[in-house]
Amino acid sequence: MQAAGYAVSQLRDVPGIAVMRTVAMLINEAADAVNQGVATVADVDTAMRKGVNYPRGPLAWADELGIETIQKVLTNLAVHYSGDRYRVSPRIRHLVWSGDTFWGASVV
Repeated sequence: MQAAGYAVSQLRDVPGIAVMRTVAMLINEAADAVNQGVATVADVDTAMRKGVNYPRGPLAWADELGIETIQKVLTNLAVHYSGDRYRVSPRIRHLVWSGDTFWGASVV
């Protein structure tokens, strides 16, 4: 990659690969925004697709990856690192409990 002109960063072997950890945290923050009534599921996903040019919104991404998977990643990170940084959003916990999804739930 360096020969092709790309900067390469070596990552230590840490819990939660960098991309999944980042995606899980993004989904968690988006879930909190919906949970706190800041925006709807549709608003959050539209803002991230159009404003940041993501291929899909974080909550659609959560549905695709699986809400349970996101909860497991965040829970494992919270156990490893401790503290509130990786605490799971109540909205994610509720969806896992109910078996619903962000886009399957009422889009509120």
